[in-house]
Amino acid sequence: MPESALPSSVRALTAESVMNLLTGVERAGILRAGIELRVFDALADSPRSATKVASRVGADARATEILLDALAALELLEVVPAAEGGTYYRLAPVAERFLVTTAKNYLGGLAKVYTGDYVFESFKDLAGAVRRGGTVLADNVELAEHSYWPEFAEGITATSRATARFVSGLIADRIGGLEAPSVLDVACGNGIQSFTLAEAHPGLRVTALDWANVLEVTRSVAADLGLVDRVEFLPGDMFEVPLGGPYDVVVLSHVLHNFDTETSIKLVKRLAEVVRPGGTLVVNEFLVVSPVPAEDPVPRIFSAQMLAISKGGHTYTLDELKAVLDGGGFTYGELHSLRGMPIHTVLATRR
Repeated sequence: MPESALPSSVRALTAESVMNLLTGVERAGILRAGIELRVFDALADSPRSATKVASRVGADARATEILLDALAALELLEVVPAAEGGTYYRLAPVAERFLVTTAKNYLGGLAKVYTGDYVFESFKDLAGAVRRGGTVLADNVELAEHSYWPEFAEGITATSRATARFVSGLIADRIGGLEAPSVLDVACGNGIQSFTLAEAHPGLRVTALDWANVLEVTRSVAADLGLVDRVEFLPGDMFEVPLGGPYDVVVLSHVLHNFDTETSIKLVKRLAEVVRPGGTLVVNEFLVVSPVPAEDPVPRIFSAQMLAISKGGHTYTLDELKAVLDGGGFTYGELHSLRGMPIHTVLATRR
């Protein structure tokens, strides 16, 4: 078919969107370098030349200019003329809000989660994972004490706080009347989810369960918050370690997506055994909420990441999650969505 016979919408198409995808590794690497070098902090109080930024971050001046131009191309920095001649760089509003380490909404820690070496490695053979039906990495995240999990726990510390405050408000009425509520935080990571509850309820005690290497991060966060005396640190495999209890609340934050449905039901059943009847299960997850992938891209992309790094992990739909809860001994109660983030909180009650 000649070009002139194609619809105008097709003739107007360019390769830009495909090229943007094909340079995704470069784009992520550029942002990661800016975060690691603290370039955004170096520009937080004033625009500066590449030479002055290089001096502040301890890097080569020529290479720093290349990085700054690349960050400007990604619209994270703005290039402005200097009064004395030459070029200065200043933060774009999005970088000022999300990439300065002292910012309330700092997202830079997520570089360890989404652009870490392990994630890059896992995506090198995503096609192989598709053929196999799960990760092709022998060193996958389901192995005990995997080195990715402490990095993950540290990387999401800042962003965990928004979810944790949100959840704390959701369940305040459920535990507010209890003199000494007990919480089991499963695969707790940095512990922020349960520690935020502890800050809001002075009598509350936390059992923080995770691998021993991750609990080093958890303990550090607890110490910073002055909560060590109210936390029991429980190292081990969540499928095998004695869980103690009974508990008023179990927190399961970003855990189930690591497993297939059968394994998730097995875990939830195990948790139901240590929750008081009428107690609460809090599930934080990415969820597929729209049948149109382009309208709901993050959970689909995240599901591909789980395919790359796990044997059976994926992003659940709400109906799939309800089936897991029902099969595990809980009654689905409420769905809440965190504004501005693709994260959903489900509250369920122990039958």
